[in-house]
Amino acid sequence: MIRNNKIALVMCPCWGRESPPLSISLLGGNLRSRGYETHLFDLNNYFYHKASSEYKKYWGQEYYSFWGNESLVNEFIEHHEESIESALRMIMDTGSKIIGFSTVFSTLHFNLELSKRIKQFYPESIIIMGGPHASLFYSGMYIINNQYVDAIVLHEGDETLPQALYDLNKNGQFSKIPGLILKKNGDIINGGMREPVHSLNELPFADYSDFDLSTYSNPHRLDIFSSRSCINHCHYCDERNYFQRYRFRSGKNLYDEIVYQTAKYPSVNFFNFSDSVLNGSIDAIREFCELLIKNNINIRWGGQAVIRKEMTSDLLHLMRKAGCSYLSYGVESGSDKVLESMNKKRFTVELASVVLKETHNANINTYVNIMFGYPTETENDFLKTLYFIKQNRKWIDAVSPSQSFTIIVKNTYLHDHPTEFNVEPNPHHLYWKTIDGKNTYPIRFKRYELFCKLCIDLELTGVGVVSEKIDKWQLLGEYYYENEKDYSNALECYKTDLLQNGYSPKSLERFVACCKVLDKVDEGQAFINIFQLNKVHPKKPGELLDCNQVYSTSKHTDENWVNGVARSWATAFFVANSIHARSGLTVGKTITFSDGTTRTIVSTKEDGESLIIFLEGVPLDGTVVGYPKKFIVHSGIK
Repeated sequence: MIRNNKIALVMCPCWGRESPPLSISLLGGNLRSRGYETHLFDLNNYFYHKASSEYKKYWGQEYYSFWGNESLVNEFIEHHEESIESALRMIMDTGSKIIGFSTVFSTLHFNLELSKRIKQFYPESIIIMGGPHASLFYSGMYIINNQYVDAIVLHEGDETLPQALYDLNKNGQFSKIPGLILKKNGDIINGGMREPVHSLNELPFADYSDFDLSTYSNPHRLDIFSSRSCINHCHYCDERNYFQRYRFRSGKNLYDEIVYQTAKYPSVNFFNFSDSVLNGSIDAIREFCELLIKNNINIRWGGQAVIRKEMTSDLLHLMRKAGCSYLSYGVESGSDKVLESMNKKRFTVELASVVLKETHNANINTYVNIMFGYPTETENDFLKTLYFIKQNRKWIDAVSPSQSFTIIVKNTYLHDHPTEFNVEPNPHHLYWKTIDGKNTYPIRFKRYELFCKLCIDLELTGVGVVSEKIDKWQLLGEYYYENEKDYSNALECYKTDLLQNGYSPKSLERFVACCKVLDKVDEGQAFINIFQLNKVHPKKPGELLDCNQVYSTSKHTDENWVNGVARSWATAFFVANSIHARSGLTVGKTITFSDGTTRTIVSTKEDGESLIIFLEGVPLDGTVVGYPKKFIVHSGIK
């Protein structure tokens, strides 16, 4: 039996690092206001700073799939055992017997592994998980059936968690209450759903006092929220079903928190609204702006917004005067037919163009979110989206193309009525396809790439605008391997991933499996030989070399070199002159570059801190195979 008013709330990798996590900060402020000794730990930020340079890149949004892969997460943990142990000590040294984890798609595996270790070393601890991925629509039952988890909080935890802690302190065990699923004597007891918080104005403000803001990528930023749920009912989105009815904070309540947080953290001058829609209540946003202006509060702020006719020039200029610096609109498509199929009833493509123009003219940075391959989107609809971007380029400052294109999410109208949208029954969330076969994952991927190409041509940047998605070949390989059982195409995808991006346990495993099915065992063994020494740490001869780590500079370009590769004067490249390089890059060894080109080393030359590697054949193109591309060093395998 546990009676302890101390609780630790934890955010694990991976999450954004711009500022401390709002979720546990909001719960922390709530619990502290009720007398609970609460300790907040942002292990996401902690492990970023502890991670090696090779792993730091996985905090980029383009690597989100890394954290959804259990084997890769466990590999990360294995390579950071010392930091894991330090993190566990930090948590348990607070005397907290109750540990709560914020759970989203990208933190789930890390949460469960850390819970396992806590229970192994501190078996009397109580593990609670909450957040979107702990809901019954996603991984709730999977989580509660984990032997190391004692309870999960369903949906909003503002009232459920304090009541659960009260019962635990009073009775020494959890009670059956709305919003909580618990374990008792080997049984799983579901307390049912709890009504959403009625008034968001009554919630205590987020408490960020446990965090050192200087350790974040934007030390002058804090997150805030203006509402829960959404005013729209888009068929592909679960926001409305998760939070149920739409609720918003008054402009006065928002203003009061800004005053409170800026007084407590004088260095903060930017507030990011993390909810789905900051302009759900026009009256509230107008009141908020007027109070900021009246009281000369000099801050910047911004967030997600919906296209609606009420976003007039007058309102937008008022928002800009009050410090609004950006608005990100969920336009999603340039086709009215697709917008109607999405159930976006508040606007048309024509109105979207008007609002983007007025937002830009108000001197507010204007961002646009776009999806690809919605089930009812035809090739002509997609072309309309491209045309929309071209026509409105002058009003758009950045775009955010969906890197998952269109996901069919559980607990949405689209998921529950697939055939209504010509989607095959029981659709895979990512790899679904239409009944007529005209909308498949590779087709959606192609549309995404064409969109990115247009944006690059238009010099339009944004998160997700890339010449090639970093995990492209893994994702396509998974599609062909798991979904289509097309082992020939899967093999080529995994092979390309290994050549371009280096060692990946999953890609190598799947590549070898494809080789066995296709009777190409020798080719599979050759790749095993190449990568068998590569366990990410340390780098050894015969493995993938990362130019960012073995070159003397991160990206050397001058009149003789392009990204560390010789221009037309020689067939050569250079790396840092080290024992590792001298022993690994020797005459006679073969190198395979990211574009599949293979060359044999004919000579090497030490030039001070650099080691120049000369190869057979014509000069290489440094823009293609130079930094940051990788290459394989091996012998006798071409």
